[in-house]
Amino acid sequence: MRAATSLKKQFAVGDKHFCWLRIRTLCEVRDWDALEAMAAERKQHPAGWEPFVEQARKHGARRDVLSRLVSRMPDSAVKAEEYANLDMPREAAEVAARLRDTALFTRIAGAVSAGSPAALAVAQIKERFLGPG
Repeated sequence: MRAATSLKKQFAVGDKHFCWLRIRTLCEVRDWDALEAMAAERKQHPAGWEPFVEQARKHGARRDVLSRLVSRMPDSAVKAEEYANLDMPREAAEVAARLRDTALFTRIAGAVSAGSPAALAVAQIKERFLGPG
């Protein structure tokens, strides 16, 4: 890492570009522990959180790695969609409810099989955050 930082300074590479390069490189070599350590370094990254998830998915990261990366994202429709893509409807519904985005919540709830444990959890979240009905 020290050598990379030296090259960054030597060639005047911007923070955002350097962050992207680190993410892509760590994902290409499938060093998920280092990627998660990088994610933990800062609360906000110059390149944002989406590249972490996109590149990890592109390079075949396990579901648990992806879910930990998604959990670091700020609440947004993108975060809810990422949870839904990981087949984590309860987490997706919680994010949509915190955002008070009824259209997103309805879409997530509609993708869950009726009568399943996930459907029960989503219904409870709806009642708690959005009220009955």
